[in-house]
Amino acid sequence: MRVAVVGAGVMGSATAWVLSCRGHDVTVFDQFAAGHQRGSSHGESRVIRKAYFEHPDYVPLLESAYLGWDDLESASGTEVFLRCGGLFLGRPDGMLVSGCLESAQRHDLAHEIWSTEEIGRQYRSFRPDADMVGFWDPDAGVIRADLARQTFVAQAESLGAKFHFSTTPNLSGFDRVVLTPGPWASRELASLNLPLRVTRQAVGWAPVVSDLPMPTWAVETPAGTYFYGFPELDNSGTAKLASHAKGQPFDPNDSDREPTTADAAELEPAFPYLPGLVPRVVKQQICLYTNTPDDHFIIDQHPEDPNCVFAVGFSGHGFKFAPVIGEILADLAEFGGTNHPIEFLRNTPERWNSLIA
Repeated sequence: MRVAVVGAGVMGSATAWVLSCRGHDVTVFDQFAAGHQRGSSHGESRVIRKAYFEHPDYVPLLESAYLGWDDLESASGTEVFLRCGGLFLGRPDGMLVSGCLESAQRHDLAHEIWSTEEIGRQYRSFRPDADMVGFWDPDAGVIRADLARQTFVAQAESLGAKFHFSTTPNLSGFDRVVLTPGPWASRELASLNLPLRVTRQAVGWAPVVSDLPMPTWAVETPAGTYFYGFPELDNSGTAKLASHAKGQPFDPNDSDREPTTADAAELEPAFPYLPGLVPRVVKQQICLYTNTPDDHFIIDQHPEDPNCVFAVGFSGHGFKFAPVIGEILADLAEFGGTNHPIEFLRNTPERWNSLIA
């Protein structure tokens, strides 16, 4: 089967790898140069975590994704997953901790609940409020984002996949088309009128306090703001942190991606919780979120073309799922269905009616 994949970000590259592993003839098209920084797949790192506060139904997909990351590392001999655990701080009844706990209990995931005293014993790099607890996810860690995408591409190419960058796709002659257009989804799938909103997101790096190691982390403040971050990587002397709050609406065709002092200021409320970091942003980067109204992904077959499937709207938390998204899209392209549980991610009128009324 000849398959065209439009979009060489992490989702398209993962899909190309899975399809190539299955023996299909795969061609990937991307409008920009390899490794560009205009979308959502670039950068040093992404969080991976299993006790998923966003919705317990993601956990079976995550368990498949974890196996997929293992497969990629085994096939390539490249470590893309740093298994360092994750500590998530918040009030017991807050969205972050209660959601993690629900997922862990429903799916019997390994976890611990730490008091403020236990947090201090385990990691002096955090300073929680007195009424906070810590949810410890031993399966959490860091995905090396740029390296992961590059590894998917290299493995797919080693199996015969062809990647064409800085080009307009020519889709004639292909048996199936897979669309993973990222922030350009509204343009590529215009006829579907998908309820998508692209936002500009800034991340920053702050110097680390060398004797205070950190795992992957997140904190939900009393104001309801959700910050997240990473340990120091590769002896860089800095660690990455960001706010998960949705940024300003952004046209993905806009070339202005320069971070500002206002972007850095958005991170300041996180620093009181992080004595493991020097409270100063010394480096910044911009990426994009493509958001749905419910913050869940959209994965489906195109209603106007049974030979086309698509995955969009990853809402700032999709990267960790790349191996299983690749499997799902390969299944939909090859078989017209998948055994993975994606009904809550399909593009149905019922899903949107109550949200956008």
